[in-house]
Amino acid sequence: MLIGFDGEPDHVHLLIDLQPDNNLSNLVSFLKSASSRILRQQFGELRRTGEKQSSGTILNPVAVHP
Repeated sequence: MLIGFDGEPDHVHLLIDLQPDNNLSNLVSFLKSASSRILRQQFGELRRTGEKQSSGTILNPVAVHP
């Protein structure tokens, strides 16, 4: 569940509540591929160049116990 979000012109911050059995890596992969697809559709000049860029993913797990 998305708890909160914020961002800058070149990146976003997401606060997501996941259960321990959810696969965080699959979620990040899905979000990155979906956002890339949307950006390429909206901005035709963004073409795949075949160059591999860094993942740009930073995960900071936070455990909250009620």
